[in-house]
Amino acid sequence: MSSHNLYTVFTTVMTVVIVVFFCLLFINPTGTQLNVFFLKTNDFFADFFNPMIYVADNDVYHNTLNGLHHKIYFPLTYMMFSLFSGFMDYSGLTLQDTYSSHPAMVSCLLFTVFSVFLFIHSLGRLVRLDAKLIAIILCSSVFLFTVERGNPIFIAAALAVYFLAYKDSESRRTRILALTALCVAVVLKGYPVVLGLYLLRDRQFKAIGYCIVVTLLLAFLPFLYFKGGFDNIPQFISNVQEHNRLFDHAIYPRFGLTVFNSCLIDVLHAYGEEYRSLGFTLTRGIVVLMALASMVLFFFQRTPWKRIMLLMAIVAYVPSDNGFYCGIYFLPALLLFLRDEVPSKRNYVYLALFILLLNPIQVTSGGHALTWLISNAAIFVMWAMLISETLSTARLSKANITTK
Repeated sequence: MSSHNLYTVFTTVMTVVIVVFFCLLFINPTGTQLNVFFLKTNDFFADFFNPMIYVADNDVYHNTLNGLHHKIYFPLTYMMFSLFSGFMDYSGLTLQDTYSSHPAMVSCLLFTVFSVFLFIHSLGRLVRLDAKLIAIILCSSVFLFTVERGNPIFIAAALAVYFLAYKDSESRRTRILALTALCVAVVLKGYPVVLGLYLLRDRQFKAIGYCIVVTLLLAFLPFLYFKGGFDNIPQFISNVQEHNRLFDHAIYPRFGLTVFNSCLIDVLHAYGEEYRSLGFTLTRGIVVLMALASMVLFFFQRTPWKRIMLLMAIVAYVPSDNGFYCGIYFLPALLLFLRDEVPSKRNYVYLALFILLLNPIQVTSGGHALTWLISNAAIFVMWAMLISETLSTARLSKANITTK
């Protein structure tokens, strides 16, 4: 690591924080520190077991368990889950039933090990990892939250990182594999599509065409795998619309200004629907404007980790229902930051914000999980800083060109 001081400070502080977290967890295994997981693990691995139940009868988009609004993945994702369903028949089971099934737990373990290995391996292709960094990643808040969910985001994020690592390879075959990895990531989770701006930035129009064709094929051909085939498409669209409507004001745990808007409403006891709707509209509008600014400023930003953060902030903040697990999208930026940056006042601020994001120690007050708010605020502040910094740099460059 060229910026040894930043790396040393980061690993030292995170090591202390992680040790304190595990000590507190050991002292009180059922206490506050369990808030590092969603609902204190009361529905652990739900994002894995529920889809396994949904695909059991091969008619996922019409499965009414937990509501149709939860069947919103493209069929490729459900096909992936079906690969892990060979250990038992999930038909008619509930989430609680799976916890007492040894075959179900084995399939979950295999999925988790595969997902985590793929993600860590992808990070290692982008930046050289040492044991300290791997241990810190594995014990960070975003990693612990994500692994407990059993969410396929690990796989989507890994594929996105492979794209970042190999998109500029001298080997044509490797570049095609990188493009394909991006296509699969987009089909699995949708929002990694913003990484396609890298191709637009470099005017790789053939690559863009390839990605469009492959993504469409991967998104729609797998409908044939399920009962009803392409007739499932209208139901899929209906499910997505219903999901967005129901989760339009989703706030916990997630990234976004709506989290703070909700807290403000609670503090002021302004429970009137008109206040709530107006607050969410305003905060969502701010996030959308910042997302648009990020996409434009991406073309002016030259620092690799900052380019990634400008795009990954969009992935974390814009969707209507996005969990804290989206924090793993920020890890590639962190690793590039530690590798490339040198100590400075601004970089120490960025470093502190990364630490606040990854801090696993849980602090609560009045029933509110303050750690979630702090982590959320840290990334939002970083996002705002990056937009401001990039905008200033772009103006300065324009001024220099005009002067010449």
